[in-house]
Order: sequence, then C-alpha cells, then structure tokens
Amino acid sequence: MDNRLTVVIPVYNRETELKRCLDSIAAQTMLPAQVIVVDDGSTDNSLVIARTHTLNPVVLQGTHRGAAAARNLGLEKVGTEWTMFFDSDDTMSPNHIASACKAISSDVDLIGWDVRQVTLDNKWRILPFETRDMEWHNIMHGTLATQRYMARTDLFRQAGGWNPEVKIWNDIELGARLLSLSPSVIKIKGVNVNQYHTPVSITGTSWMSNLPKLLNTISILEHTLGNAHPDWLLLKKTILAADIAREAPSHVLPFDTPRELKYRFAYHYRRLGGRGIARLLRPLFSK
Repeated sequence: MDNRLTVVIPVYNRETELKRCLDSIAAQTMLPAQVIVVDDGSTDNSLVIARTHTLNPVVLQGTHRGAAAARNLGLEKVGTEWTMFFDSDDTMSPNHIASACKAISSDVDLIGWDVRQVTLDNKWRILPFETRDMEWHNIMHGTLATQRYMARTDLFRQAGGWNPEVKIWNDIELGARLLSLSPSVIKIKGVNVNQYHTPVSITGTSWMSNLPKLLNTISILEHTLGNAHPDWLLLKKTILAADIAREAPSHVLPFDTPRELKYRFAYHYRRLGGRGIARLLRPLFSK
C-alpha cells in the first residue's frame, strides 16, 4: 500500500462499468491508501456495488450535480499528499499505481502517462500525455484529461478544484487552471490505463446533443484564460463549428468562424473529416 495516494472516482449510473473499474484497482500490485467513490445520485445499482465491493472504498453520496461536483466532494475528504481522479468506466493495469507512485519525488507536482482509448467497436488508439507545450495540448487535445495524470492534493486545492458549472470538457478547464500555477511535471513510461468509449461519450455523433454544454465551456474557458491566447480559443471554436457542420449541415451557430485563412483552412479540413489540424497549424498560433 502507498499511503501517499488517494483515488477518487465519481459515478452516475455505471453499475456494470463501476465493478470493472473497482476490480482493476483491487488487482493492483500496490494499493492506494484510500479509494473514494462518490455516487452522484445514481438510480441504478452503482451505490450498492460500491458499498459491497471487496475493495471496501469510502462511499460518499451526493445529489445529481454532475461529475465535477462529485469530484469536489471526494477531494474534500482526501487526506493524502497525492490524488488521482479516475473515471468509473475506465480501468487500470495491475502495475499502474505502483508505477505512478514510484515516480513521486519532492520536486514533482504532477505525474502523467499515455492512455489507450478503446472505442465502442473495440478499436483503440494511444492518446499521448504531452509534457512540452502543455497549455496548447491541453486546450486542443485534453492532455490533462481525468485519467491521464495524478497530482499533489494541494495543487488541486490551490487551483480551486473542479468547476461544477462546466458540464463537459471540465478536465480541460481545470487543466488550464492547474497549468497556470506552473507545476513541475513528469511523464512515466508505459500505457497502463484503458479509457473506454460509452454510448454517451463525446464522439463525432454527439456534438449536437452536447452543443449547449460545449458552448458554455468555451465561454468559461475564455474567462479562465483571460487575455491569454484568444487565438487558441478561436481555433477551438472553429473546429467545433466544423464538427457541428459535418453532423448537422443546416444548423446555425451563435458565432461566426473567422475569415482569416488559417481558420478557414482548419474549418474545411475538419469538416471533411480531417484529423490532427491543431498539430498541423501549431506554428501559426501564439506561444
């Protein structure tokens, strides 16, 4: 057991996935000091599964306010130096916690790793944890997605925790605030986390259903970043507009895409199904 780490898992109606997740933690070669499961008002058997699992996690209950609020509730109860937030529908390989904790040192604030993203049709790809140009990669690619890192508990608290008003991409918004504190970051080798798509994951077929939440998140990101990198968010909005246009060609967005050539290229490239546009255009945007 490593007494420096707590794993916090929010759950809402994930009875099948939650058992798989907790089983993967119970199978660790090194257990964390504590596992906290925060039930966000589930109406299925998620709460029962958490309470009866052999891992014996601390189980907290909240009303249905969303994953960010549930994570904050768990963060309040963390008493260890380090915190790892994890999603209830993902799994970790048996040596994950041991590998992550081995990298802890006095001069490190945040430890990241690559993850394997598994789609509904069981295809997969590696999502890299970027340690260079992290602010850009977080905004554009979600480098600080929930299951890709752990950090000092005080760093999460200093950043203000999760923003409950952000209902989607909340890890990107928190990541922007964490990185504004200039943490010391390292990356460990290996791919020990599987991130699974579910029917409600953010994929190319769900942009319209999540559009109000996405627009709200971009608005909050504009406030979070302040005057820093407005061109980044213009590109983010342009890519979103292209995704919406590909899914719902007749839908009119409440904002116009910029006329500058790099944004027009990004829009049409993405609308035609192109991938990697943010990496391709990175040299044209502010540092």
